Amino acid sequence: MISQVITFEQATRDQVIELAREWPAAYVECRMDRHEWRPSTARHYPGFRYFHVIKICHRCRTEKHQEIGEAGQLFASTYRYPTGYLTNGRGRIIGDARDALRLESIKRSFKITTVDELGPNELPYAGTRRGLGMTNGH
Repeated sequence: MISQVITFEQATRDQVIELAREWPAAYVECRMDRHEWRPSTARHYPGFRYFHVIKICHRCRTEKHQEIGEAGQLFASTYRYPTGYLTNGRGRIIGDARDALRLESIKRSFKITTVDELGPNELPYAGTRRGLGMTNGH
C-alpha cells in the first residue's frame, strides 16, 4: 500500500502582517470570521438533474459556486476570490500567522478601550477562571 503525505506551505507571521497591511478591512474580517454569504443566483438544469447556485460574500465579494443535485447532494463547491484576497504562494495562514491576523482584525474592527483593572465579573476565561475554581462565569 502506498501512502501519500500532503504538506502545505505555511505563511509566516511577518508575511501575514505585511499582507494584512495591504488588505482592505473586509478581507481581514472574512478571513477571521468567515464569509457572510448572500444568495445571488440559482439555475436549475433538469437535463443534468442539478442546480448551479452562486452566493456572494457581501463584505469581500468572494463568490461561492455550488453544484447541487436535485436530491440536495453537494457535487462541487468552488470559490472565486477578488483580486488581492489570496496569499499568492505564501501558504496557509495558521498558528502564529493566524494570531497576527487576529490582532490585526481587533485593531481594525474595534474602538479599543484600555482598562487598568478587571472588575469581579471580567476575569478572562482562558485558564484564570479554572485556576480560581470559578464556573459558569461566577
